[in-house]
Amino acid sequence: GGLTREDAHFSRFILRDIFPGGQLTLVKVVKEKAAEAGFELLREHALGPHYARTLDTWAEKLIASKDEAIALSSEATYDKYVQYLTGSSERFKNSRINVVQFTLEAGDTPAE
Repeated sequence: GGLTREDAHFSRFILRDIFPGGQLTLVKVVKEKAAEAGFELLREHALGPHYARTLDTWAEKLIASKDEAIALSSEATYDKYVQYLTGSSERFKNSRINVVQFTLEAGDTPAE
């Protein structure tokens, strides 16, 4: 399926409140740019399900430390990061977003 209204809203939230000015690169663009620079793609490994577990752990620890976290920042900041961690985890679990590790090998010369 394509991008849902909820996904678009969550993406705006991330760009506005968590990573202002941030931008994710599409997998196809990474592969194109790597090839243009003379790299051979040896392996592409999707890590989304693993990263979801990491986000769940971070969310659990943040929630368990709620009072301390709010004392260090604010309740609004705490709420934003709980929303970010839990919302991102759900999207990784449902393959709505992903994190990908590439193994590249340098070639002799960049592609012309």
